[in-house]
Amino acid sequence: MDLISKAPRPGPDAVRCMTVHGSKGLGFRHVYLIGMAQEVFPSFQALRKGPQSRELEEERRNCFVAITRVERTLTLTRAQRYHGYPKAPSQFLCEMGLVGQPPC
Repeated sequence: MDLISKAPRPGPDAVRCMTVHGSKGLGFRHVYLIGMAQEVFPSFQALRKGPQSRELEEERRNCFVAITRVERTLTLTRAQRYHGYPKAPSQFLCEMGLVGQPPC
């Protein structure tokens, strides 16, 4: 038996950290989506495949899944620098009209 299976089930006010995939089919009062920077979400690998790639479309769908899990508040965050290098806002933020027009 591992530690996860021994852990008590989280209560209704618990903070749950999970992947976008893990949130499918669930709803939450508050959602924090972190890493909304270009080459983070969407990932460098998806962007490298091209603007019409299946990988980029899958990440766009995952973003949609994440933002539609919320019941009350949605907080989207990003750092301006990753590993010392500047990163633009995620193109998904641009596509949602939350920051300037692409390329951001």
